[in-house]
Amino acid sequence: MNATPQHLKVLLTGGARGIGRGLLRHLLTAGHEVIILDSNKEELDHVKTRAQEWSNGRKEHWHALHCDLSSRTQLKAAVNEVDQRFNGKLDVLINNAFPTHLSFSEDRSMEAQGEDREKEWDLQLAVGLTAPFLLSRLCVPLLAKGNSTPNSPGTIINVSSTRAYQAEPDHEAYSAVKAGLLGLTQAMCISLGHRHKIRVNAIIPGWIHVINESKAGDEKSMGWEEGLTEQDTAWHPAGRVGRVEDIAKAVEYAVSNEFVTGQEIVVDGGVGRKMVYCPHILGAYITYLKSELPSYEEIVIIEQNATSDKDPLWTTMVNHLCHERFKGLIPDADDFEEFLETHDRLKTAMETADAFFAGYAKRHANAGESERRQRRQQNEAEKRARIEREKRAVHSLKKKLGEAGSGLLTVTADEAEMLRGRTYTP
Repeated sequence: MNATPQHLKVLLTGGARGIGRGLLRHLLTAGHEVIILDSNKEELDHVKTRAQEWSNGRKEHWHALHCDLSSRTQLKAAVNEVDQRFNGKLDVLINNAFPTHLSFSEDRSMEAQGEDREKEWDLQLAVGLTAPFLLSRLCVPLLAKGNSTPNSPGTIINVSSTRAYQAEPDHEAYSAVKAGLLGLTQAMCISLGHRHKIRVNAIIPGWIHVINESKAGDEKSMGWEEGLTEQDTAWHPAGRVGRVEDIAKAVEYAVSNEFVTGQEIVVDGGVGRKMVYCPHILGAYITYLKSELPSYEEIVIIEQNATSDKDPLWTTMVNHLCHERFKGLIPDADDFEEFLETHDRLKTAMETADAFFAGYAKRHANAGESERRQRRQQNEAEKRARIEREKRAVHSLKKKLGEAGSGLLTVTADEAEMLRGRTYTP
């Protein structure tokens, strides 16, 4: 933030950990005054000790408020305190908070039973989307009197995400919130711009590695690059994974350029412009469906991918391949872990499965016949049940194929699960 010459008064939500904490550090280091709002009391208490350090002991330059952003009463109380502490003026509002680690239920799928998933949705939208709207609305009088630059009033920055465009399974609330923030940015830019000249922009981070921006990260003395692999770096056209500093520079640009408003500033190292090809995937669950329909010669479903042999998914994947390909004794997890520890990772998942199964079969060649018979019977029963489920899935898929003609085909999670590892000729 050093490129912003004037002394700014900033309100930042979600400032106790992650990207928000990194922004707090950069703002305080640059000499700005910051008030952060966060609902995580443990992280908030910890970041207070760091804020004292980052501000060079100037306690008057920062204040941390414990605030439930889903509570309108607490939001109003927080803005009243901001009004008092900043003498009725606010230069920058950064809407950053989202309860990423919140989960009411272990089953976060769309098909989950009960109301836990719905409660999670309600709270995540309240914190991630409704709170930015309410805070922006409540802060308009303060922003109108503020100065993001010497010649313009205060400004609003909404922290969105590339997940507004690119989603992954069972993260509906996150994608909905981040996409909603882009629409909110456009609307407020027009409403507040014409009436008050308040500028509103959105920052869209990609992969910003913030494993060190937390209480646990400090206690373990983590560096920002902790846990990254060569594959992670190579995946980014920019040559590395994102850092908090990248977002801080984007915020600095949005604050200091008085002719920039209503913009979506993407900070993702170029990944959003990149086609995804299979060679990047180290291993994957792959389903091949042979089809005689003219529109489809072969359908390939890549369900999940592992980018490192240290990824737990790698173990799961190869274990699964052993079971599906060889139909024998299901490998024991401890045996498989021992195998991985004593063998260099092979080129492909199938090679690893072949090598493991060969040794596993030899070690268990003398197992009791009764045990093998019992296991075979169990496998056969499971196989018959699976085939029945698969028949229903194939019927549904054939119908979809007939209706879709050519092009991309979308299948349900159940269809992908039932068809995994099987070959059919519809």
